[in-house]
Amino acid sequence: VFAPIRKGFNRKGTPPSEANADRSEYVACNNYSYSEDGLQSAISDTKALYNMLTKETEIDLTKITLVGHSRGGLLSLALAAGELPGVNRVINFSGGWNSERCDPGFNSRKFEEFGRKIKVPILSFYGDRDDYYSPSHILSNLRALDIGGMGSSHVLPGADHGLLWRNPQFWV
Repeated sequence: VFAPIRKGFNRKGTPPSEANADRSEYVACNNYSYSEDGLQSAISDTKALYNMLTKETEIDLTKITLVGHSRGGLLSLALAAGELPGVNRVINFSGGWNSERCDPGFNSRKFEEFGRKIKVPILSFYGDRDDYYSPSHILSNLRALDIGGMGSSHVLPGADHGLLWRNPQFWV
């Protein structure tokens, strides 16, 4: 299981970031250019980690399950759409890059773009009480993600953006 996380959560400096390993991605509202740059930086960082892992002989990278929450969920979808070698499925928890209030179009464009490219099964979970995305925004994005026919999703009643972390043992 390969679980991409937002830049700055790993302070050990490995692998070295092509951007700035000591600086987290801003969560505040930002423009499209910054969002695209941030996503591309996260993809680059994750690919650097992947390349480092290819040098480890005991790690099997032929059957990767990408698992991500929030920005990590969207990053997992981006990596699957970019054909990261060995990916055979994606689990997306509350995936998105910007909140709906900041820029709903960025997430929607990315979900549609990735939905057209992903060729492996995607399982998505969202809560109907998400603080960042309304139920209509979530459903619209999930429909876009399933354009290629690979998506399966569940919007859980009463759950919010932190649905993965509220009961991690349930998901294990």
